[in-house]
Amino acid sequence: MTRKEAQHIRSKPKTDITDALMLIDTRQASFDMREISNRRFMYQAQTGTLILGYQHKGGRLVSSHAGEHFDSGAKEPFDSFVRGWVGTGKEYKNGVIHFAPNISADNIPAFEQAFSALAMFNENHANGDTVVRGFGRAWEQPLSNIITERNDQMDDTKTYSAYDHDKLEPADSMKIERIIYFEAGNADISALTALSLEQLRARREESAAAEQAIYDNLREQAAAWEEQAGKTLLLDKAIEYARTPEAEHTANEWQAADYDRHTISNRVYQMSYHIYENTRYDSDAKQSIPYSWTLSWSVHTNSPDRYRQAKIAGQDRKVFADKAAMEKYLNGRIKAYQHLFTELTPPIPQAYANNFKVNGHLLPGYTIEGAEPNPPERATDIPASINAEQQTERESVISDPQPRDADPEKVDMEAAAATLAAEPPQPRPVVPIVLAAEKPAEKIKEITDKLEAGIQAVLSSEQYAEYLKAMSKFHNYSFNNAILIAMQGGNLVKGFRQWETEFDRHVKKGEKGIKILAPAPFKVKQQMEKIDPDTQKPVLGKDGQPLTEEKEITIPAYKVVTVFDVSQTEGKELPDIAAPNLVADVEQYDDFYKALEKSSPAPIAFEKIESGANGYYSLEDKRIAINEGMSQLQNIKTAIHEIAHATLHDIDKNAPKDAQQNRPDRNTREVQAESVAYTVCQHFGLDTSEYSFAYVAGWSSGKEMAELKASLETIQEAAKELITKIEGHFTDLQQQREAAGHEQNAGIPTPVFDKLPPEKQREMSDTVKSTLQMLIDTDMRVHGKVTENTLAAIAVQGYAYKDGSLDKLAATPQPEQDIDSFSIYQLKGGNETRDLRFEPYERLQAAGLKVDAANYEHIYTAPLESGMTLDSIFQRFNIDRPADFSGHSLSISDVIVLHQDGQDAAHYVDRYGDFQKVPEFLGQPQELIPDAFITGEKVKTPRGSFSLTGMTREQIEAAGYGFHHQPDDGKYHIMANGTRAFAIAAAQPENYLKHVEDAVEQNDNSFDGLINNAPMPTVAELEAKVNAGEAISLVDLAKAVKAEKHEKPQKKPSVLKQLDKYKEQAKAQQRKQPVKEKQKDLEV
Repeated sequence: MTRKEAQHIRSKPKTDITDALMLIDTRQASFDMREISNRRFMYQAQTGTLILGYQHKGGRLVSSHAGEHFDSGAKEPFDSFVRGWVGTGKEYKNGVIHFAPNISADNIPAFEQAFSALAMFNENHANGDTVVRGFGRAWEQPLSNIITERNDQMDDTKTYSAYDHDKLEPADSMKIERIIYFEAGNADISALTALSLEQLRARREESAAAEQAIYDNLREQAAAWEEQAGKTLLLDKAIEYARTPEAEHTANEWQAADYDRHTISNRVYQMSYHIYENTRYDSDAKQSIPYSWTLSWSVHTNSPDRYRQAKIAGQDRKVFADKAAMEKYLNGRIKAYQHLFTELTPPIPQAYANNFKVNGHLLPGYTIEGAEPNPPERATDIPASINAEQQTERESVISDPQPRDADPEKVDMEAAAATLAAEPPQPRPVVPIVLAAEKPAEKIKEITDKLEAGIQAVLSSEQYAEYLKAMSKFHNYSFNNAILIAMQGGNLVKGFRQWETEFDRHVKKGEKGIKILAPAPFKVKQQMEKIDPDTQKPVLGKDGQPLTEEKEITIPAYKVVTVFDVSQTEGKELPDIAAPNLVADVEQYDDFYKALEKSSPAPIAFEKIESGANGYYSLEDKRIAINEGMSQLQNIKTAIHEIAHATLHDIDKNAPKDAQQNRPDRNTREVQAESVAYTVCQHFGLDTSEYSFAYVAGWSSGKEMAELKASLETIQEAAKELITKIEGHFTDLQQQREAAGHEQNAGIPTPVFDKLPPEKQREMSDTVKSTLQMLIDTDMRVHGKVTENTLAAIAVQGYAYKDGSLDKLAATPQPEQDIDSFSIYQLKGGNETRDLRFEPYERLQAAGLKVDAANYEHIYTAPLESGMTLDSIFQRFNIDRPADFSGHSLSISDVIVLHQDGQDAAHYVDRYGDFQKVPEFLGQPQELIPDAFITGEKVKTPRGSFSLTGMTREQIEAAGYGFHHQPDDGKYHIMANGTRAFAIAAAQPENYLKHVEDAVEQNDNSFDGLINNAPMPTVAELEAKVNAGEAISLVDLAKAVKAEKHEKPQKKPSVLKQLDKYKEQAKAQQRKQPVKEKQKDLEV
């Protein structure tokens, strides 16, 4: 405030503050805002009009801003005022100016008006310590942050006054805004008025240009602020991460709290339930008697952010009339989710990962299911020679001398390989990983950390070849497990029980197993958009918003399991399970080369390659060329290398450049192709001594972990696919060759005498036939016909008797022996089976669906070996799947068919590792038992109480039950089998909405296919029931009274009288029946 301004204010007459509503013209009068206790204010900047509302004391509010504006008689419109509260207090001696509503800096007109109001209060004894609320981006700030007072000594020398809006919010915003006002009292423009208009304009342009230069400099400084503010913001986010508190939990123990609330939790999940006992007062017993119980339960995440939890499952206010039924239901819910509370920090499902992240970073101590650890950042630069990309039409083998269009990078790699090549390393002994962690989730984190370090170690020149050898043996394992096995020196690994049951070998005492990862998925319920099965689009509700439905989804999870290498076992000698050595003879080479041709995505042909390269893949012609004149072994190795190129690196040369950007660089392509060739050759026993991977360390240097893992996974998948295809085609060709040999050489099974040498056959032939004819003649003479014994003897000797003639039969092949086996079936792809995939058997039954073989495809069949069980099959096809198995890991909704002793039995893979028999899968009638159809209701007769089953009479009779007796009302039949008895409905019309009515029907006695269709009882009908001594529902009585009230307004039956009458009848009934019958459940 300038000295002149202060003098001008002091010259204004002072208005004393009173408790009444005040209208002040601030241009003509002053006031002291420190005298204001607590009142509303309204200010109009253009006219200087200030409205001070009624003084408020003792917390009593009077009127409103609009009301006080009307009472004040102000001429300006209400909306032209900036509004709020103003006053002082014990804690705010310098006053508080509170704008209501808040003034946003983005609303320029309102902001300017509010600023003018602050300047007005500043002129009337507000100071720098006066608190301002609701102004700009800061909720509360001192007035000194908004208005800076000028030095009084400088006031007289300036021709303007200035107000600044400067404001700095670190890591958020910076604002430098100045507004100046001309001070006519200090200014003397006489010297300027002597200049011409053109001169004034010229000087004005010069001054404005100087302003622009200062402004540009400020903008440069603002850019520097942005960069620094970004660093501050990053630190703020890191501080926010570091300050995040630990999640509160009960360490997987149930804890009780007030009001019958119970909770169990760990660092990831929490489950709670609350039971409320609904009571009514019993005047006889003079105490409250419970008549129902309300249960609420839920399962949520338990992240440190208490206000941002995801709901997994739950139900609110479910009412039970029977406490035992409520407790049974609750125990079932607790059991269903108890698997979430076995670890202190279980892995977090992907769907809930964001709940455990702060500013995009996972909180410490947590792991996410299926996610790989973040790769460490590298500070080194990627060498330019490794990243240089040169497109070439043909991919050639690295070891080829002087290939056509030789790549200088490739020549350097070959030179390094030739210089650093060494003897192939010997296989390392088994060195199992020792895990320090005890909790399963911590074990997963520890083993994944070691896995990442192992990948780095694998990429040294020596260990890389060892890894490829391990991958050739374990190509059916996942990438992570192949790395883990290679790290620990495994050669042939199986589970502890698998060694015993399948190979009759035992793990040596004291051996430490090899640690690998095994899938352990689980199910959670989640709200998802409902999708129309025909249009595949979201189903919309009446409000136009997508409908949601609760679906059970499979959450992938993993656990650490232990396997053992063959070197850690002893026992029966292992069969030769190695792949055949393909260079042993030409015949196998021919079949193997044909298998390669069948496995290749491009045709293979021999030609003379002038450059001397062993082969190449032509991107333009989409074909593989092999150089003529090489050995059979080299032909195979070259073909495998080029097949890898054709599989992994094929592109359309005519496609746009951006469509070819995903292709890896030249060096990466060669590493991948040569690694695939080495792996496949190792698997089939081909000589790999000439391979060298000395250049791999240089290739991997500087690459990020994600890129390295992607390349290794690509190599493994390509090798696995090629090995599987080659094995399949090679086996088919070998079997065809064997079958052709058998057809040429194998004899047809014949009777006993035909197996003798030719001369003996001729000697015995006449004798056998004469003997058989003698038996025939004797039978005809004695019995008048040929007896069964004689016909059997004729058949045994390979003859047939027909129409009095005895003739030799042509030999027929003997039927093959029926062996025990198991087969695996999995659901077909497509929308038709979408609702069946991964569904528990119980849910299929509830939905009226069955396990139909038409929805499945046959995946695999193998002999059922001794000791094999459904559990061992499930484990094997999840952890160590056979090479020729093409399906996914065994999971819920798959079917295993066991063929034993000539009989077939189908088993549905259910949740929690259970199996359900599904005879309907084989077209067999489903075994029906009354227990599976129990409705939960009881039927009482003079002979006892019987459970009601939903079976028809035909079904229960097929299950071995017969008619026993019938109650007097004739509604039910009691069926018994001598030891047990059940009730069935005498007549059971088909109810298509039974499963819906079970959930929503309000009338328990009206399950008839129509929801809530029972007629509403009238008051008279309910009175009749009471008079007859029957119990009635108070809810029905209230509804009946309400209905009659609407129908007959002139008659208003008293609800209290009805209730009193009901109580009297109930008391009379109790005196008649000293022993209370259990009241039927009432749906509330």
